[in-house]
Amino acid sequence: MTNTDPALDPTLAAPVESPDRLSEDHGDGPGGGEGLSLSPAWISRAVQVALDEDLGAAPGRDVTTQATIEEGQIRSGALVAREAGVVAGLVMVSEVLDQVSERFGLPRAEVHLLVADGARVTRGQVLAELSGPTQVLLIAERTMLNLASRASGVAT
Repeated sequence: MTNTDPALDPTLAAPVESPDRLSEDHGDGPGGGEGLSLSPAWISRAVQVALDEDLGAAPGRDVTTQATIEEGQIRSGALVAREAGVVAGLVMVSEVLDQVSERFGLPRAEVHLLVADGARVTRGQVLAELSGPTQVLLIAERTMLNLASRASGVAT
């Protein structure tokens, strides 16, 4: 099931008419100070809706992960480009991880972005390094990849 809430579609946001969805990028984020970026409130709500759709209403659940992975287990991983293109949506990665951690009462995972949104990437290029509770990484994985894949596909 795909969410069709127009309030969550950034392509429908006009910078002048909808300042609640867009904010000026002042150069302190991955965008490098060019143009507009999505507002933190929009990002938070979009991630919440995506997680509710994937896991069920908050806190939701991932039966397989919760049944097979111990809460204290820590792992690391990488977000890797499957194809060459333009990367987008990386700003959503930390928000997804943070919301999953909060929903399940688990420690936060860490994200180290290696490229900025808008960068051209090659197949196999590492976009971000992730580390933290294995349950958080696995529960967040599908939502993170869906959001970043969709945004990168549109950007490419």
